[in-house]
Order: sequence, then structure tokens, then C-alpha cells
Amino acid sequence: MSTAPAVTDVHAPASSLRIWDGSGWAEDRGHTVAPPADQHAPLGVALSTYLLAIVIPVIGVALGLAQIRNGRGGVGLLAVSAVALTAYVALIVLAGA
Repeated sequence: MSTAPAVTDVHAPASSLRIWDGSGWAEDRGHTVAPPADQHAPLGVALSTYLLAIVIPVIGVALGLAQIRNGRGGVGLLAVSAVALTAYVALIVLAGA
């Protein structure tokens, strides 16, 4: 028997995963499939996205709509962008009055 590392057969159906033990394919009875990756952005990315939505609301609206389209939320980002845009418009109107 060879001392080659075990390799998973990625072409095998998920119900019958096999590994290469160095001499041939064997059933992998102890193999566990990794859970799906977390779909949420890291905290720093999320905070910077909300900060961008406050500073440039139009980009926040675009990012919020993209997140909604991809099924990752985005409603809060749209709300923050709408509030920031309303505040900017109010400041411009009040400054002109």
C-alpha cells in the first residue's frame, strides 16, 4: 500500500463518496460534507456598505437592489439610503429658502 494522501473523488455522487487510498478507490464511510459557506458579509464590509449608502445614497440604493435581487436582504440598505437622500434633499431645500 502506498503512503499517498487520500483524495476525494469529486465526480462520485454525494451519496457514495469515495477516496483514493493510494492503491484504489475505496468507500469513504467517515467523510462529512462541509456545510455551505456563510452567506453574510464580514462586519467590516457590511459597515462600509452602510457608510457608503449614507455618503452616496444613489450607490446605496443600487447595492440594496442588487442584494435583494440576489436574495441577501438589502431592505435595510435601501432604508438607510432613502433616509440619507431625504436628509440631503431637505438640507438643499432649506439652504435655498
